Amino acid sequence: MGAPRRGLETRLQGLPLPPVPREHPKVGRLTGKGSLAIGTTRDGFVVDCRPFPLEGPHHRVLAEQARRGTNCGTDEMVAALLRAAEAVARRYPGAVLTVGNLSRAGGGDIPWSISHNAGRDADVGFYLVGPDGRQVVPDGLVRLDRTGRAEVARPDGRIESVRLDVRRTWWLVRTLLTDPAIEVQWLFVARPIRSMLLGYAQRRGESAALVAKAAEAMAQPRRALPHDDHLHVRIYCALDDLYEGCRDAGSDRSWHVARPDRVEARVRELKGLLSSRSGATRAAAITVLGRMERREFLPVFARSLFDRDPGVRLAAASALRETGVAGVEDAVVRVLARGSDETLVPVLFDALNRTLRGERRVEVLARLLHIAREYRLNFDVFETRMSVAERALEELEASQARWAVPALVRALRRPGVDRAAVQRALTRLTAFDPGPSEDPARAWEAWWRAHRRQTPEQWYISAFREAGILPDEAVGPGGLEALARVVRGEAGRGWVGRTDEAPRRAAWRLLMGFASRIAPGGRRPWPADSIEPWAVLADSVAGSLLSAATIGSPPHPGATPSP
Repeated sequence: MGAPRRGLETRLQGLPLPPVPREHPKVGRLTGKGSLAIGTTRDGFVVDCRPFPLEGPHHRVLAEQARRGTNCGTDEMVAALLRAAEAVARRYPGAVLTVGNLSRAGGGDIPWSISHNAGRDADVGFYLVGPDGRQVVPDGLVRLDRTGRAEVARPDGRIESVRLDVRRTWWLVRTLLTDPAIEVQWLFVARPIRSMLLGYAQRRGESAALVAKAAEAMAQPRRALPHDDHLHVRIYCALDDLYEGCRDAGSDRSWHVARPDRVEARVRELKGLLSSRSGATRAAAITVLGRMERREFLPVFARSLFDRDPGVRLAAASALRETGVAGVEDAVVRVLARGSDETLVPVLFDALNRTLRGERRVEVLARLLHIAREYRLNFDVFETRMSVAERALEELEASQARWAVPALVRALRRPGVDRAAVQRALTRLTAFDPGPSEDPARAWEAWWRAHRRQTPEQWYISAFREAGILPDEAVGPGGLEALARVVRGEAGRGWVGRTDEAPRRAAWRLLMGFASRIAPGGRRPWPADSIEPWAVLADSVAGSLLSAATIGSPPHPGATPSP
């Protein structure tokens, strides 16, 4: 169980996923020990993660997941899985647990899941048996039908029938739920398999309390795949990880014991360290409070942007990126506009851009359109450089929000703003080009007064109709084909904006708007804003829309799209 810690290395993205270097300060007396899960399972990371051994006497990491490099977890998760595999093998000699994704080294996002960020999630395969009752150890995760059965292709080409080994899988669940060293928050699994496991537990005479605990822990997740090929284990934050910023999210199980007293003791300790004469100590305390998302310290973080110590200033900017900037936006904008510390620029911009929402985000970004300071991000492999104003305009345009239009129109009146760039962004957002004008701000203000009650979809449709690209009647199959031709660059040249990009972007947004309402459940099956895939996806998008249009009436252009 005492697996050595993995050293960090760097490489270009591929498989296995490269480890992500993570740092976390050691400050104060109530510090975390060993691995540290920071943040939530969706947006966090893990420091000093412990690799789960790829193979052991009672387990095996599946080949695909081993290639991915997603076998890192917290000390608690790795130890719990090893104990569980050993317990099942002790009960049923020869049993081998198959293991899928944990986290990548360092944690963070992985392409195969929306969680698994902080080392507290693990996917484990079900125990399976063949017709002779012997365990079958598959090469990958196996999807089971509602009866717990499946057909598995073996390496030699044979097709083998398998079924859920309810006995071994139940003992795995039982062991995890009764392990005193961890608290299970969820065991995500498909409903039919959950019913089989609970039924078996009742038949074998498990206590009513244990069966009730299993019933509460096991659930089929919403808005996700049913988990009919694996059991997704999620554990609560370890106590010492709570001291450093680990945060449990979602509903709590009845057995969970929250320890706010311990957390508040840590907060009091860190608060005292904020007045330390050591800049390093002040910076460390700010970092931890930010990762704990203690928003009551927002004024402290804002003031610390002007600290004499550059390490404290950077820690404060990073803390604002964690906690959000609501209420201290003015201080952030002031530092971006007139501060002298260039290292804060990308961090503070990211804090504004990531944590503000809706109209407030748009309003604050528009306040940055006059700032010529350099925004620089170094990715080691390449570096991006632009002004703060260019970066803000890029985000405003990418937002595709209708309320970005009045904010940009107002910006045309502000000194120091690149009016030509703002007008180009407005054209791409609205599909309108006022043409040469002595007072472009007045032209745009008049356009907004006339069109502010319309949806962006209506703006685009009107512009395409004026250009003769769409017919006057409701958009039907012919109109969808015309939009697909614009996306492919076969139509719309010389249209508004004097570039081919504006009509293509407008046509794509229209197609996506229609697709979002026709697709089952209203979910978009295509990227919301793509450039390179446009031409490749156009035929597929148009074809899907045409197929749906033959079933019912196509969406009316006056319909209100989802925000």
